Amino acid sequence: MKINCVFCSNNPKTCPIHGIKFFLGNKEIKEFSSVSPPTVFIGSKLKYPSVNIGVMSPPERVEDPWILDIPSYWAQNNFSINQIINLRRNLINSRKKANAREL
Repeated sequence: MKINCVFCSNNPKTCPIHGIKFFLGNKEIKEFSSVSPPTVFIGSKLKYPSVNIGVMSPPERVEDPWILDIPSYWAQNNFSINQIINLRRNLINSRKKANAREL
C-alpha cells in the first residue's frame, strides 16, 4: 500500500494516523462489564453540536489501569507513539451520539 504521509514515511503499521487500519476489526457487543473505566471520551467527526460520548474501558483486568489514560506520565517517561497506541488500542469505546448543548 502506497501512502504519502509525513508521519509514517510509507510504513503505515507505525503511523498514528494510518496504523489503525492494521488493527483487528471492530466488534459490536451489547453488554460489557469492566473493572473500572479509565477514561471518558467526548469528541466526534460529527457536525457540532452533535458529539460522540462514551466510556473507554479495558476488556479485562489490567495491573495498572491508570497508565491507560495519563498523557503527562507518557510524556515524562518518553513513551513512543507505538507504546501509546499499544496501550489504547484494546480499550473498548462505548459511544453514543449526543447533543453537546444538552450535556
